[in-house]
Amino acid sequence: MNEIIKLPEIRQPSNLEEAKSMIIQLGRNMGEHAYIIGKILIWVKAQLKHGEFLNYIEENVWFSRMTAHRFMIFTLECDEAHCLLDKPHYLEKEKCNKLLHLESLDDRSIVPYDENIYYLSNKFQQDRTGDFVMIGKNDTCPTLKRRSWFFHKETGAEFTLREYARVQTFPDTFKFVGTYETIKDQIGNAVAPQMAEYIGKELSGKTFGDLFAGCGGLSWGLEKLGKKAIWAIDNNSKYARTYQVNHPNALVVISNIEKLDPKNFKKVDIIVGGPPCQGFSLSGLRFKNDPRNELYKEFLRFVGALEPAEFLMENVMQIKNFAGQITRDFERIGYKMETKAVKGLEIGMRQRRNRFFFTGRKTG
Repeated sequence: MNEIIKLPEIRQPSNLEEAKSMIIQLGRNMGEHAYIIGKILIWVKAQLKHGEFLNYIEENVWFSRMTAHRFMIFTLECDEAHCLLDKPHYLEKEKCNKLLHLESLDDRSIVPYDENIYYLSNKFQQDRTGDFVMIGKNDTCPTLKRRSWFFHKETGAEFTLREYARVQTFPDTFKFVGTYETIKDQIGNAVAPQMAEYIGKELSGKTFGDLFAGCGGLSWGLEKLGKKAIWAIDNNSKYARTYQVNHPNALVVISNIEKLDPKNFKKVDIIVGGPPCQGFSLSGLRFKNDPRNELYKEFLRFVGALEPAEFLMENVMQIKNFAGQITRDFERIGYKMETKAVKGLEIGMRQRRNRFFFTGRKTG
């Protein structure tokens, strides 16, 4: 006999900001809280127009639109299934597990390749929601992420890796190394070189070190301005390999930055980087004390130890909510601070990619 479980009851959020905080808290264990997350997303969707809801997901939660869609479908199917039992708010555990782990196959054609070997066509067959986007020849692209899927409206074919790289403003001369998936990750996670070049014009230094360097988009943009990468740090060897190929004269260190001593690195005019920072919304926690922002403190530690004349720190737009605290942190170690929001469309990019930059200059 199937075990019967009780579906969790939830408190409806009072506003969109509270909904965001609830999703972030529950997301620490998405499997356990999938039903509740779906309920909250359904509530949010009811408050907003379709386009506003998609923007809300992109700007306020870390998972993709497709994942958000699956949460909502899971919740709706749970609700439908428990109505078939003679017990409101209860569901067969086996049914719940099947719904949670169900992943629909997409509709791409299966193409013969060799004897009993097939590959999936890159042709887009049906309209989809989420990060599956149909894009015309002259259309603006949404923000490119690790798990974005762009398709040509005219042919139905998915963008090639080089076309994804062009959206991110990498030149065709930039070399990517890795499997299809790891290269797509590198492109989606990169600082757009055109954005780096735009903001880098405000820096006067000639040499730099790159923290959280990724595949090297930020470094590439700065080197176009005549600046020189001396060293770079990243903990992902796949990204670091691409960085090294494109910056052969730089020292590339593959390591957890927390284990590194800044004094072992050559002094440079500028330190640059985009530390991953996820703790934007937890009430009661100061930004620097949020455990998810340890890597921000590592950026602060390297700047404090090496004392470059300038530094440049890049992140998503939400970090501007903590600009005051971040400014005070760097002022305490002797830097005069400036901040700037950069919007991709305003600097000639084809992509609606917006980023926030902190620039610091050593005083005294």
